[in-house]
Amino acid sequence: MPHPLIQNDLLKKFSSLRRMLRGRLAAEGLAWLVLAAVAAVFVTMGVDFLLRPPERPLRAVFMLMALAGVGVVGWRRLVAPLRVPMSTEDLALLIERSHAQLGDRLISAVQFAASGVAPGASAEMVQVVAAQAHAMAARIDFAPVVERANLRRVGTAAAAAAALLLGFAFWNGDALSRWFQRNVLLADVDWPQRTYLTVRDETMKPLGDEVLVVRGEDLAINVTADLDSESPSSVMVYAKYPSVGDTEARIDPNPEDRRRFVQTFRSVTEEFAFYVTGGDDRRDQRRKHVIRLVDPPAIRSLTFTITPPAYAKAAASDVSGAAASLSVPIGATVQVAAMATKDLQSAQIILEGPGARRVSDMVISKVPAASGGPQAPRGVSGHFTLPQENRPVVLTLQLALKDTAGYVNRRGGTYVVEVRPDTAPVVEARKLVVGPAVTAEAMIPLAINARDDHGLSKLQALTSVAKRKEPLPAQDVAELVVGERSRRVQHVVDLRSFKLAADDTITLHVEAQDTLPASMGGPGIGRSAPFELRIVRPEVLKAELVGRQKALRLEFLQAIGLQSDAQAKTLTVATALADETLPALGAQRLASAAGIETSVSGDCARTAEGFAAILEELACNRLAGEADQKRIGEAIVAPLRKVVVRLRETSAALTQVSTSPPPSGLRAKVTELAAVQDAIRREMETIAEAMEKEATRQELANEVGIIIEESKKLLKLINREGESEAEPIFDPTTQPAKRE
Repeated sequence: MPHPLIQNDLLKKFSSLRRMLRGRLAAEGLAWLVLAAVAAVFVTMGVDFLLRPPERPLRAVFMLMALAGVGVVGWRRLVAPLRVPMSTEDLALLIERSHAQLGDRLISAVQFAASGVAPGASAEMVQVVAAQAHAMAARIDFAPVVERANLRRVGTAAAAAAALLLGFAFWNGDALSRWFQRNVLLADVDWPQRTYLTVRDETMKPLGDEVLVVRGEDLAINVTADLDSESPSSVMVYAKYPSVGDTEARIDPNPEDRRRFVQTFRSVTEEFAFYVTGGDDRRDQRRKHVIRLVDPPAIRSLTFTITPPAYAKAAASDVSGAAASLSVPIGATVQVAAMATKDLQSAQIILEGPGARRVSDMVISKVPAASGGPQAPRGVSGHFTLPQENRPVVLTLQLALKDTAGYVNRRGGTYVVEVRPDTAPVVEARKLVVGPAVTAEAMIPLAINARDDHGLSKLQALTSVAKRKEPLPAQDVAELVVGERSRRVQHVVDLRSFKLAADDTITLHVEAQDTLPASMGGPGIGRSAPFELRIVRPEVLKAELVGRQKALRLEFLQAIGLQSDAQAKTLTVATALADETLPALGAQRLASAAGIETSVSGDCARTAEGFAAILEELACNRLAGEADQKRIGEAIVAPLRKVVVRLRETSAALTQVSTSPPPSGLRAKVTELAAVQDAIRREMETIAEAMEKEATRQELANEVGIIIEESKKLLKLINREGESEAEPIFDPTTQPAKRE
């Protein structure tokens, strides 16, 4: 019931005022809320358009911040004002401030009604005040008390904001729709952009979110700008590796296609993720490409069986695949047997060389798995034949394996094949006995050593004359068993059949041929080092050999003098011995005599070998008959060799006596050695006389031969001159008569 001091109609006016005030606050709060919401839409749209965050959580955070701002505005401008209590006293005071004529009568009446009449106060007075307040309030309109100017301003702003949002929706509904999907629904929808990039693989197919790469291979990506979009000046590739963390690389456009950017990840050995940005395109950042590794099929065990060509007559040999290279002869066949780590779909042998590429399929067979399980298609076998051209070649061999999932070992199973050519035979030849000058009828002894890896087929001595265009006939050195790999032989080249003349210069060498077939570029030919010989007249070579004998004799005479000195030292010691004790001086002289004997034996040995060489050279040049050879050998060479033996024995005996003299018979022993020395000296003198006689005999024979040869030449000249003078005598002096 209404209080007696406050009439019901006044209370209704207060309630109406309260409703108007709350409605005004609610309207203003809602206007502020509209302003905040429109501002949140445009702010979040601007931030999202400029930053374009691809992550949903980040967009959600931005949206929550905007909603928080709208909530703060709603709380402060709508909820909080509506929660403020509006008592009758507050409303009465609001009316009193707007209508001063009330004179506090209305507020007093409200207070009296709320708290009653205070003790000692006049009830009649209170009733009078209340009556006056009612009378005056009845004439006052409470509605103007509600302030509406700010409401109109805020409402107008809110209406403008709402109209702006509505107009924007009509003008660019797509942008508003994208904002709603991206920031409200948090969908993966992109803003319109100038650049649109597509990440593709090396076959130009779009790259997926998960990419399988064979371990160890390169991954090439192509970033292309769409034709109807703007191509950036460069793109950035961001990658994250487990080992090194985040990396970035700037890629410039391909020179041949400015809309294409190529990046190659070399030898991928770990899994990683990457994305690409360029221009204003950040879409790839939202869907990073994850690289997953796949192990390719690999060779677990490998054996090469090399079978040489038939002409080599060699057995096949096995080579382990652990070696990185193979050395194989030309024309050989190589069998390949291997085991793979995975089940295979196909396998190929790829042989690449200079300007050629050969591909052959391999046979796949089932073999027991490494773990001892059931059989699996992991065994491969095949073969290839190397070129038959006889030259060194380096080839690349690759075993291309494809497993049942379609993965290929592009980088595995690669070997270097060195094709080893057939080398020519090696021939060594040296002439024996003869010197650089020989006669036209000389016999040239040769010591020959020939060898070849796969066998010899022919061995010949070849002679050529400097002044002749055509070579002289070849001479077979020895009959060879086909395939014989080495031969040591002595061969004599007889110059008599070549009809050489004095002053000719010949070149002599030995040539060997191997068994390399003609179809493979054979046969291989090896030649010894050539040596030249000068053809001289027999008398010239004889004179040279006589000169060499005389020089040897002069050296030998010096050796005879040394022998006399050694004998004298020994005799001095024998004469000085008074008892069986050898004094120190005597020991020294005996040791000196022993040393001289050693030196003399060396001189005699050299002289003997010198005369033996002259004897052989005389025989090879056919300058001495059997009698001459026998005489030189028996009178000079053989005795000299015996003297050498006796000199060495005498030197040893003298040395022993000088170091360990016998306890008795010392003087007799020394005297005996002196006698031996004297006998050797006399024998040496006899040999020296034989040397002189032989040199003189050869010299005289050579001079007689020269005279005979010159006489023969003179006789031929006289006969030729006589024939030329007699020719006119037999010429006819008259001509036959002619009939007129």
